[in-house]
Amino acid sequence: MSEPKYEVVTRGIIDGEKVEEVRARLRKLIKNKQVSLDPIIDQAELVVKRDLDLQTAKKYREGFHRAGVICELRRQDETLEAMVCPNCGFRQPKAEACIRCGIIVDKYQEDRRQLEVNESEEKEVRHGGTEAVGGLISKLQKIWSLKGGPPAIILILALAAYGIFETIWLRGDLVAHERITITGPNNFVAFKVEKASHKYFISIRTRKKRKLSIKLVDSQGRVHYEDNEYASHKTRSFTFEPPVPGTYCVYVKSGPLSFTTFSKASISIYVNDRRLLTRVLDTLKL
Repeated sequence: MSEPKYEVVTRGIIDGEKVEEVRARLRKLIKNKQVSLDPIIDQAELVVKRDLDLQTAKKYREGFHRAGVICELRRQDETLEAMVCPNCGFRQPKAEACIRCGIIVDKYQEDRRQLEVNESEEKEVRHGGTEAVGGLISKLQKIWSLKGGPPAIILILALAAYGIFETIWLRGDLVAHERITITGPNNFVAFKVEKASHKYFISIRTRKKRKLSIKLVDSQGRVHYEDNEYASHKTRSFTFEPPVPGTYCVYVKSGPLSFTTFSKASISIYVNDRRLLTRVLDTLKL
């Protein structure tokens, strides 16, 4: 009969202990500086070590007690399914999130798959997507001939079908923004809003001095912002608070209904929480 295995379980800090003192003692106990101490201190229950014999498990328990952490041993259920975190490699009982690095496992894996798809699409765009540009311009000219402009979803689907869009993932820990500079007779930027009732700051600027039209529409073609007297040599900024989550499109057009080429336009989208703006689609690169 095999020897039983135990897991070491922490349950937060001991009453009366000071958090910073406990943190300092834990840092001496846990040599790997990449391991976050916050889950040990904050979580009501955390399995920090598994598959230990009884004597080794007791040593861990004593160490955590000396550091000021509530700790107990629990005999393992050997039938309990385990998992290895795909991000940090930590082994733990199967769960939705990794107790070491905090990722949601299914979401992490889906993001990785999506990133691989995006990289594959980007390669296809570089090698063959530009052949469709002529036909795309013709289609857009017909769409723009309609009074009031097209619904955003038509633009997004038409452009995506031609495979000449690029997905840009937001990165960084500061105030999140993504600046896109695109050149062409018309400029479109679509962005996906994950949460409503948060303010998005949108700034547009072009170099040549002429009047342009600016519209911000949702996927149903409803207009949420419109300016037909925009002087393009100045920066035009406005705040947008989406009423509902979904895809929105900002587009800038020169001339009442015609295509008139102008120099580069910069369309910047800012939001105070980078998790609220998951991606920005640069939908036209001519």
